[in-house]
Amino acid sequence: MAAGGDERSIRDRALSNARGTRTISHSSGSRHRRGAEIIREAISGAIARDLADPRLGFVTITDVSASPDFAAARVFVTTLQESQRERSLAALESARGVLQRRVADALKTRNTPHLEFVYDDLQDRARRIDELLDQAAPSDQKPAGGHDE
Repeated sequence: MAAGGDERSIRDRALSNARGTRTISHSSGSRHRRGAEIIREAISGAIARDLADPRLGFVTITDVSASPDFAAARVFVTTLQESQRERSLAALESARGVLQRRVADALKTRNTPHLEFVYDDLQDRARRIDELLDQAAPSDQKPAGGHDE
């Protein structure tokens, strides 16, 4: 396997848990969560202050999942409009170096995480579940003249 492939597989393994902070031991869990929050704040601040890419649009950093050694971090983002999603992700990818420097300055750990930007579909999935529940609700209701409660 080529060196680039080895690097990719290591990064993939480091990020294999969708939101990997849940697998950290209790003793290091709060430190790890704080580190992920520092990454989120550093990126959010850099987006607000340092980036002027018109493709960026209005993005929100919703969550960060970092590997236990902070060598890699998956950054979950949402956009105000669905049509902006791909452009915003491309702008973040273009600014990855600047954002990683801001994270390194804020985090002060041995490793500077390799940042991977992904769209956070959690709100979309929650909305879809709500729609399905709304559709199921009328069929769950008792017919008129049913039993008193």
